[in-house]
Amino acid sequence: MLFFGILTCSKKPPAHITDRVKANADPKVEFFCFSPCAIEPISNQVNGYRFCKETTDWKEASFPIPSILYDQCFYDTKEKRMKNKSIVNWLLAQPNLIFLNPGFSDKLTVYQTLQAAQNPITLLPIQKISRAQDGLIQLYQTGGLILQPATDYSTSGQIYICYTKTDYIFQIQKKEKRMTKTISSEAKCMTFLTQLLTHKTYVAQPIWQFYTKKHIPFLLRFLLQKSGNGQWQIAAKAAILYPKSAWHESEQAEYYLSLHSFILQNFTRYDTKRMVQLSTFALQAASILDDLLKTFELLLDIGIYTHMQPCLLHWNHKPTPQIRNKIMAYREIPDPDFPIPYAKFLFERQANKT
Repeated sequence: MLFFGILTCSKKPPAHITDRVKANADPKVEFFCFSPCAIEPISNQVNGYRFCKETTDWKEASFPIPSILYDQCFYDTKEKRMKNKSIVNWLLAQPNLIFLNPGFSDKLTVYQTLQAAQNPITLLPIQKISRAQDGLIQLYQTGGLILQPATDYSTSGQIYICYTKTDYIFQIQKKEKRMTKTISSEAKCMTFLTQLLTHKTYVAQPIWQFYTKKHIPFLLRFLLQKSGNGQWQIAAKAAILYPKSAWHESEQAEYYLSLHSFILQNFTRYDTKRMVQLSTFALQAASILDDLLKTFELLLDIGIYTHMQPCLLHWNHKPTPQIRNKIMAYREIPDPDFPIPYAKFLFERQANKT
């Protein structure tokens, strides 16, 4: 019997988790759902929920920490992060537990790993920002920057900066909203950047500029998952367009489109071989990072130039339920959207080692 634990910051199992568990019923798998804070520190017993197959709902229960753990904690507040993150890190350090999506090193390490590969892939440049002056130099060179927290892979906390020759426009992502701040002088911009860099480490990336024939910003999104034999496969892929805003990833304005239809409409050199090349590019990126990732799934955002040359923009090992639901509408494989086959593969491999 496989004991499969799902970590969540919610007091009760969220609806999206319940739906996925119901769709992946397996007589040889017991599902549990709990908050990291529900672990008793001395006994290591968990006060959480066990999925009842007979009634297809959750029942309160006390149980040992499951041997397989799937992290679905999304920290939308600083309080949740402080309460849960240290416990998750402790779980990661336990040699007898198998984590399906333990996460990355910092973004700069991931970037350097991709760059140093024997067959490196095209990347949008990324650089650590330690001083406000460094950020301003890059801003003047590119006209627009994205500052991303170095160790956080959600879009929350990202800062978009645009220089218009007269003003410095900041857009700060907070959950699903953006706050806009306009600064009129370089000195005040330096002061504001210094304040930001005092509290958090950021990496900077130029705001991507990939446009359709009608000058609409776009990117391509690939969701990759590990199969039951530990190999990467493309689970879903789509194009995302941002017709109402030139700012990167304005989620309120985005809409998804079949990748095949999008390429046909916007690239005259399209053929089946080039579509395969895009998928190969995504699989190559995942393969290069395999030892660093140690994760079940990977979300990749990719841009393409007019000659169909792909460029990696962004990566994420733990997509939110909202993003997952959107991309899975364009799924490529019939397999269930849950890591049960991969979990069995890891469990059996670990058992063979011992």
